[in-house]
Amino acid sequence: MLPNDSLELRREDRESRLIEKAEELALHLRLHSKEPLLLGDYARMLAINAQYLNAAFKRRFGVSIPEYRRMVRLEEAKRLLTETGWSLGKIAVETGFCDAAYLGNVFKKKFRMTAMEWRRGGE
Repeated sequence: MLPNDSLELRREDRESRLIEKAEELALHLRLHSKEPLLLGDYARMLAINAQYLNAAFKRRFGVSIPEYRRMVRLEEAKRLLTETGWSLGKIAVETGFCDAAYLGNVFKKKFRMTAMEWRRGGE
C-alpha cells in the first residue's frame, strides 16, 4: 500500500466516524428535542470537537444542528396541533419552545400559515 493510500483510508475512516457521531446526535435530537442543550454540550456528550461535529452534521443532513432540532420540534408541534386540543402555550412547552409567541412565529415562517390555521386543517 502506498503512503497516500494509507492517508486516504485514514481520512475516509475519520469521515465515517464523524458521520456516525452526526447520526447518533440526530437520534438523540429526535428522542430529546425538548432539551435546551447547546452545540458544545452535544460535542462533549459525543466526545468530539464542536466544529467537526457541526460540519459533519451539516454534510450528513444538509442542515445545521439547531435547524434540525427546530425541524424536529416543529414536526412534533404539528402532530400535537392535530391530535390534541392543547393550547399553543402548552404545545410550546411540550416541544421545547420558550413560549407560544415564539412557536407561532417560527411555525408561520416555516409553514407559511399560523399554527391555528394548521389545526383547522391547512396542510
